[in-house]
Amino acid sequence: MRIFKKIMNKDKEIAKHKPTIKDMLTYPYLGYSTINPAGNKIAFLEAPLNLKKNKWNPQCLIYDVSTQKTRKLTNEYCSSNLRWVNNDTLATIRFNTSDNNRQIYVYEDLFGEPTRITEHCASINNFEIFENGFAYLSSQPKESKHIGNFSHVEEESGSSALYYVNMELAKRNKEDEINFFEEEERFIPSSQFEITKIFQNKFHIESYVVSPQTNSIYLNCRDKADLHFENEKYHYRIEFNADEALNMINEYASKKEKIEDYSFIGNVTKIALPPDSLILAASPDGEKILLKHKERYEEDHAQSDLWILDVTENEIVLENESKVKELLLCLTNKLDQEPLEIKWSKSGIYLTYFNESTCELSRFNEKGEFEKLNLQNLSIKAFFDFNDKGDACFNGYSADTFEEIYLGKKKGNDLVIERITDNNEKYSHWNCGKVESIRWKSKDGIEIEGTLRKPSDFDPNKKYPLLLFIHGGPAATTPLALVFGSDRNFHPTIQLCNKGIIILSPNYRGSLGRGQWFKELNFDNLGVGDLWDIESGIDFLVEQGFIDETRIGSMGSSQGGYISAFAAMHSNRFRAVSVGSCAASWYTYYITSDNRNSILLAGEPFSEEREESIKRTAPISGIENAKTPMLLQHGANDQRTGIASANELFRALKHKGVHTEYFMFNDAGHGYNNPRNFYALMLQNYRWFCHYLLDEELNFSKDDL
Repeated sequence: MRIFKKIMNKDKEIAKHKPTIKDMLTYPYLGYSTINPAGNKIAFLEAPLNLKKNKWNPQCLIYDVSTQKTRKLTNEYCSSNLRWVNNDTLATIRFNTSDNNRQIYVYEDLFGEPTRITEHCASINNFEIFENGFAYLSSQPKESKHIGNFSHVEEESGSSALYYVNMELAKRNKEDEINFFEEEERFIPSSQFEITKIFQNKFHIESYVVSPQTNSIYLNCRDKADLHFENEKYHYRIEFNADEALNMINEYASKKEKIEDYSFIGNVTKIALPPDSLILAASPDGEKILLKHKERYEEDHAQSDLWILDVTENEIVLENESKVKELLLCLTNKLDQEPLEIKWSKSGIYLTYFNESTCELSRFNEKGEFEKLNLQNLSIKAFFDFNDKGDACFNGYSADTFEEIYLGKKKGNDLVIERITDNNEKYSHWNCGKVESIRWKSKDGIEIEGTLRKPSDFDPNKKYPLLLFIHGGPAATTPLALVFGSDRNFHPTIQLCNKGIIILSPNYRGSLGRGQWFKELNFDNLGVGDLWDIESGIDFLVEQGFIDETRIGSMGSSQGGYISAFAAMHSNRFRAVSVGSCAASWYTYYITSDNRNSILLAGEPFSEEREESIKRTAPISGIENAKTPMLLQHGANDQRTGIASANELFRALKHKGVHTEYFMFNDAGHGYNNPRNFYALMLQNYRWFCHYLLDEELNFSKDDL
């Protein structure tokens, strides 16, 4: 592993460049990485933002392990779906400018222009290597509605479908397009077909898992696309020979015969798994599947476990709910953490999870025994990959290093770590403050952990303004990281820290990384328990003697926005807050959200049992005593927390005469996906807190220089 150079001289540290918001937007996103079967090449995505063109510019790069050199494979239009066909051939999804769709392309020998494999009528969501080509997920052609443009709320059937494309036949058809005249009459065999035509009905495919060793594909489906029905899934296994099915379909087509029954495609088994289950992977030999399922209860505050099911059992067993339940073996019964990302290769089952504010990686065997891999004090991001040899690549970061992509070469039961990107050299001159982990006791005695970002020239004898950044979720975590996630495109924590504001990021009750007991603590105590956690954190820092108690703010989005709004309207500790995409009241949330069942309150939505808790835990219930200035940011197309929530807070606070600024982003939903919106979000938050915590002029159009 390379050694990072640090500037130890305090004066030099202070003299480092303080990155502006525009600087932060130039910091490239490191996306998905994947290692080839031989372990000698890594493909990864880097996606810088282009503020001028207002778009992402994702590009794929190839790292050669033997030469330790990196080169660009693509300049743009690449997506996150990278798959090695073999050691020197890479498949990916690219945006096609001619029809505005995303299609599968293949780079042979990792050189030159790619070959387009699919000609699908809609964009391809994702794909996996299967047989002599790819299985891919997309939507079926839309049926026109002749009597109006409408949606039948909660009754729309799914329109997704799974397809297979033969890579060599697709390439040959491309060549034939060049070598034949258009007027020649000839039969062109199709290179692809819809696998899910084997079913008579339409449904929404949430995800799928391929098992090439057994010519099987597993589907996670539900009848309706609405997120509200995500715990009403059913699961299929399709066993078939894709190329034989394709040949038969082409034989019908050559004879101009219509196919009435597609059952010839293969054999379908409906596996009787619990309806909240999600099949995640198949074993390398194809004999078992790995699935996520909440055994305790289905509510959001329950942790999931991973389970293994032997699928060599006959169809009668797999279609019997009680027999399947007896066959399920819990993989994570010795791990009291929420499973995040998994990879099942011949070298083991690999799983990431948060342990407090650090994301760890462990290798499991099928008995549930596991060992944590030594990542040299790095925290791992969601993206990682292992080949069958046990070599790995992953995105890693720490409290004093920028995010990088790493190569892990298998040595015994451990990995030898080597950094393959160079962000720590490129941005070594940036001053991002100093990040550390802290702990304190909440009002009810529960220990809360969080991160604290201090100015690099921190003086314990000075008094600093304090700003809380509160993560969303609530089942999430603010990691111990120098730069991470929201720091880069939403909340200007680094810029405000460099202005002399201390940033506290509490991993409040309900956060990941502390086990099931901690995740349950905010159930039926939303807002109230959260306020205990953040106010006790303020008290803890005030006791240290370096916080100006008259200059305290809070900001967050989604659940973090809800907590900030609740704090502003139920506490007098805050000078100002920023609230993004938040719920104002649970009634409003329930009638406008696509995920309305996620409310962590006991009882039915409109029952008497909930009446008291709905009032007690809603931000808007504190409107009579509200005095804290509030900045509101909300996407006009937000389906998670509808725009009505922002309107409710805005109108109520304006009526009370509380200073409120409201920015509605017309092209955004619950997330924001273009650079100019990121810049605006960051700048609005920056100017708001420079005004209220530092007494600067409030001018939202003024740059951050």
